[in-house]
Amino acid sequence: MQQRCEKVLRERLGDGTYPVGSFLPPLEDLSAELGTTLPTLRPVIRRLAAEGYLRIRRGRHRTQVTDPRSPHAPEPLRVTVERALREQLVNGRYPPGWPLPTEASLAAEFAVSRYTVATAHAPLRREGLLIKVNRQLVSAAPDRDKAEPACGSEAAPAATALPP
Repeated sequence: MQQRCEKVLRERLGDGTYPVGSFLPPLEDLSAELGTTLPTLRPVIRRLAAEGYLRIRRGRHRTQVTDPRSPHAPEPLRVTVERALREQLVNGRYPPGWPLPTEASLAAEFAVSRYTVATAHAPLRREGLLIKVNRQLVSAAPDRDKAEPACGSEAAPAATALPP
């Protein structure tokens, strides 16, 4: 059902049914129009927002249509969070071996959804800046030669002790 909703929304965004700068109908109305439920529609909206096609305006409960190819389009929130986390990792806010705050804490800090934080973590893990230790993300050495492989061993670096 999510795939069908996503396909319909992508078609509508592409054919101009929802032009850039306009707002989507309220999600309750949109879900009824698509014949689905809010729990099915919300992840689709978050995916399209993470790709830069939509901008979710918190507090107003409105979703604005954007064009990710436009030079004036706002940067996707995922990219903003990824850039900020990368900077914090490289600048030593989270030294190697230190655990990152939970997704929920980072989502509150950046005023984004947990999904956006999770999508921001993925490239950092692929680059070896983050590793997973006992189901928690931990800062790795910013130097690629010293970083644990993101997809390899999930063990903590032997020379690095976790903070108390």
